[in-house]
Amino acid sequence: MPYQDSPEIEGFNWLEARGNNGTWVVGRLRDGVTSTEATADLERIAGQLAKEYPEDNSGLSLRVTKPGMLGDVLGGPIRGFLAGVMAMAGLVLLAACANLGSLFSSRMTDRAKELGIRLAIGSSRGRILRQLLTESVLVALAGGIAASLGSAALLNGLARWKPSFQELPVQFLVQPDWTVFAFSALLALATGILFGLIPARQVWRADPNHTLKSAGSTGAAEDRSRLQSVLITAQIALCCLLVTASFVALRGLQRTFEVRLGFDARGVTLATMDVHLAGYAAAQQPTVQQKLLAVVRAIPGVTAAAYADTTPLSIDNSSNTIYAPGTTDFSEANARFDAMDYCVSPGFLAVTGTRLLAGRDFTVHDDASRPAVAIVNWTFAKRLFGVARAEDAVGKRYPTGMNSETTVIGVVEDGKYESLMEDARPALYWPILQSPRAETVLIVKSQRDTAEVAAAMRRAIAQVDGGMPVFSIASWTDALGLVTFPARAATIALGVLGSLAILLAVTGIFGLASFTVSRRMRELGIRVALGAQGRQVLRAALGRMMVLLSVGSVFGLLLGFASTRLMAGIVYQATASDPVVIVAVVLTMVLLGLGSAAVPARRALRVDPMELLRED
Repeated sequence: MPYQDSPEIEGFNWLEARGNNGTWVVGRLRDGVTSTEATADLERIAGQLAKEYPEDNSGLSLRVTKPGMLGDVLGGPIRGFLAGVMAMAGLVLLAACANLGSLFSSRMTDRAKELGIRLAIGSSRGRILRQLLTESVLVALAGGIAASLGSAALLNGLARWKPSFQELPVQFLVQPDWTVFAFSALLALATGILFGLIPARQVWRADPNHTLKSAGSTGAAEDRSRLQSVLITAQIALCCLLVTASFVALRGLQRTFEVRLGFDARGVTLATMDVHLAGYAAAQQPTVQQKLLAVVRAIPGVTAAAYADTTPLSIDNSSNTIYAPGTTDFSEANARFDAMDYCVSPGFLAVTGTRLLAGRDFTVHDDASRPAVAIVNWTFAKRLFGVARAEDAVGKRYPTGMNSETTVIGVVEDGKYESLMEDARPALYWPILQSPRAETVLIVKSQRDTAEVAAAMRRAIAQVDGGMPVFSIASWTDALGLVTFPARAATIALGVLGSLAILLAVTGIFGLASFTVSRRMRELGIRVALGAQGRQVLRAALGRMMVLLSVGSVFGLLLGFASTRLMAGIVYQATASDPVVIVAVVLTMVLLGLGSAAVPARRALRVDPMELLRED
């Protein structure tokens, strides 16, 4: 709608409120002008406004940003999240590379005799190396093509997915283009070349005579598998790190739903509307809001009901500048802090489950004919009045204008108001009968199914006014979907990456165990023939693998502790030192090792000395 029509439609003239800084100006940069130059120009304008209007524009800052991400308000958190996820994805890639390198190292050990014969009959080292590179690059490119096809399907599906967050439509613009696939192809090619070159040193320094003499010996195999051991240890460490990140994300998601929000959204249904848009003038709005409250309270199964201009953790939050008691100069420089503010009806605290620490709730008598009152949260009381107890803030006054003061009649618990990750911040509640608002959120608590309550609320609202524009009716839990989405996304992303890491580690450990057992079958047969017990056979066959698993897991846990700060940018209250996380990671790595070594261990225990000697 045209900006100048806002007063008629919304009932408030934004153009006349100089202190309103919620305006978005959209434009295009002139050719030859950089974003930095444009921002500098805007800052000069902001400085001039601050000088001319110090009360409203002191500290004003203007800047140029690219479209999207709410003018870059969400840019920092989203970029931090993506950077963390990309770092974890890079670790998965490193684990995959380590796995690939380990496989090529194993192949090199098995093909030592073949390569010795090739060198002995005149094949050049360069030709053998070219053959190894060709094999590794083909494997890497085949994997890269399969991954690109799979990722294209997943990303296209994600782009079509449009989650509903009640108040805010969201779409993920993640369609891959040719640059993404080109990068993937180059990455696959580089991976194949890098780990195809792992055997290069062995090929280049290989002595055909020595290779042919030692190809079948266990000692030669052990020498050649040192690199494999290093790669497996690194892979296990990376796997352990990613598993740690996954469990940290799960714990963070659990904390997200357990954290005290300052209200209880369970069993609460919200109906959002604006009575001004239904044609009610300011003087009529309180009356129609009371009628709406009465009809929804009469719905069978409703245990409590109230209304407010907005609710915590919604996109319609607003703040109010607070000044210290005794202030007479209400310029921006004298402001103590900004507090989140909500205009609520009597009964709001009861229906939302907000705990009253001291004082009383609003009543129907707190209307325009009575002195101004407010309920503040504990952080507000401490910061403005410096009290040590909530009771001490009750009865305190603070200025709300040149000749007006507001009396604090109650103190409530702190909560979350704009995001789950915010620190404790001041908030206050006004009686909506003293500060009328056209924006209306009916808050209804009931034990009935949300769909039934929503349908009943819609019918009840239509009884009052069939033309009332209702924006949304949904459970409060669903309305918080946008707030909890980052925690869910982080959990899903890290969970997928952790699962991939576990899959790679299982492959690597199984490969190492199988390789070790296959190379030492003759030795194990001799041990059994000499009377070795099953426990001794397992120690000989898999002891080295268990040592590598233990060492890698320890390093992985240490890396998990070190990466807590990184994960804190992705996951709410992330910490790898959580005992539950540590126990879960240790159990996972133990089960991973046992599961990966089960088949090779069974093969080692079933070794038959007579068969081995007969084969030899």
